[in-house]
Amino acid sequence: MDDLIKQGQEIIIDYLSVTFEFRSNDSDLELEVVDNTVEMVRGFLNVKEERIIEKEFGKGNYRYMYEMGDGVTLKLCGPLNERGMHTNSLEMKGEGCREFERNNDVSKWPELFMYLLGFLNGRCSRIDLTLDDYSGDVITFNYIKDKLDRGMYVSEFRKSYTLHGNKEDGYSITFGARKANNKTSKQLCIYEKNKEQISKGKECPYPYWTRYEMRFMHEKAAKIAEAVFFSFDGEIRYPELQKIPRGEDGFKFLVSTLLYSMLDIKEENEYDESNKNKAKTDDKWLTFVGNVKKAKLSSVIPKEPSFNRYNKYVHQTLGLYLLFTFITSGCNVNQFNKHMLQELRDELIKIFEND
Repeated sequence: MDDLIKQGQEIIIDYLSVTFEFRSNDSDLELEVVDNTVEMVRGFLNVKEERIIEKEFGKGNYRYMYEMGDGVTLKLCGPLNERGMHTNSLEMKGEGCREFERNNDVSKWPELFMYLLGFLNGRCSRIDLTLDDYSGDVITFNYIKDKLDRGMYVSEFRKSYTLHGNKEDGYSITFGARKANNKTSKQLCIYEKNKEQISKGKECPYPYWTRYEMRFMHEKAAKIAEAVFFSFDGEIRYPELQKIPRGEDGFKFLVSTLLYSMLDIKEENEYDESNKNKAKTDDKWLTFVGNVKKAKLSSVIPKEPSFNRYNKYVHQTLGLYLLFTFITSGCNVNQFNKHMLQELRDELIKIFEND
C-alpha cells in the first residue's frame, strides 16, 4: 500500500555491491569464519535467521553463497585479491535495498556504509543511485526526449545516447556503456518505468513514472560510495567544500548534483556542438534537479574529514575488530600477530605511496 501514496520525487539507492576480505588463512577454521561472517552481516542487515538460505553451489568462484531475504546475496571465500587473500561479496539488488529500509530506520544507510567500507575495509564495485519522478509536473520524459533529439543538451559522456523501446512498452535513453575492463565506467539511464513494469506483466499504480538511474562501477563506484556516506553527515565537495543538510536530505542533495553533472538540458539556442556548453541550463531542468551545482567527482571526497570519520569509527569498533580477527586467526596468538603486522605493513605502504 505504501507504493500507492508515492508522489513527486523519490531518491534511493537501488543497487549496491561491495567486496571485502575473507579473514582466515587456516582451512580448519574456514567454516567457523563463514558462520561468523554470515551472522555478522545478517545482524547488521536485520534479516531474520529463518530467511537465510544457503545455496548448494557457489557462484563466480565463491565457495559459499547465501540468500539473505529478497535481493540480497552474500558470497564467501572467493577469488584472491592483490594481497593474496580470498574475498567475499555482498550484493543488494533493488528489492534488497527496499527490504533493508523496511527492516531498519533510514539512518541505517550511513551505518551500513561505515560497516562495509570502514570496519570490513570493503570496496564498492557498483552502486546505482536513482531518482524516481511520479508526477511529471516539472519536466516529462517526452520533454527530455525532444530536447535530446534536437541536441539541446551537454553531458559527461563522450558518445551520444542510445534510444530503445517503443511507445507502448516505453522508451529508455542510455548514456555510457558498461565494459568489463573500463575501470572508470558509469551510465545514465532514463526510462519510462511504469510502462516497463506493465510490459513485464506487473501491476503499476502510477500513470506517470520516469526513472533516472545513475550506475557507477569499479573505481567510480568506490568514490561515489564514500561520497554517499559523507553526504548523510552533511558534507560535500563540488568543487569547494560546502555544508549541506544532514541525513537523508544531504544524500538527496548529492544525488541531484550527480544527475546535473551527468546531463545538462539546455534552453533553446543556436550554438554549434562544440560550444553547446555556453548555453544556459533550461529553467525547467534546473528546477527539476533542485537548483544545485554540478558535482565534481575528481575531488568529491575531502581527505581530512574522511580520516576523522573513519578514525572515530575505528575507536568505537576496535574491540570488536580485534576480537573478530583473533577468532578468525584460530585464537592463535602467533597467527593473530602475523595478521596484524601484515595489516600494518600494507597500510604503511599505502601511506608512503600516496605521499
